[in-house]
Amino acid sequence: MIAGLALCVLGLVAWYVRSTRRRLKVTSVLVPDMDMAAPPAPLRGPEPAVVEGVATLPSDARGELMRSLERMEGDLAALRAEVERMREQVRKAPRQ
Repeated sequence: MIAGLALCVLGLVAWYVRSTRRRLKVTSVLVPDMDMAAPPAPLRGPEPAVVEGVATLPSDARGELMRSLERMEGDLAALRAEVERMREQVRKAPRQ
């Protein structure tokens, strides 16, 4: 019984060493394994519009961009007001 258990433990150790050696190759420099496939290049979508390129946008796109910026500015103002309201609530709250 003990011999069977020892044989099983030795088998597990041998399997672990073999699988670890296969995964981890020790080198003096960091070099990718040649047998491993290179990860695919990330898919890039269209480049975002840059500020300098706004003048080259069609007029309908510029109008839509301006409306979006105005909405964002309004949202930012609302968030700032909410932050100030919460800050006042914290200042007024009794300390424990």
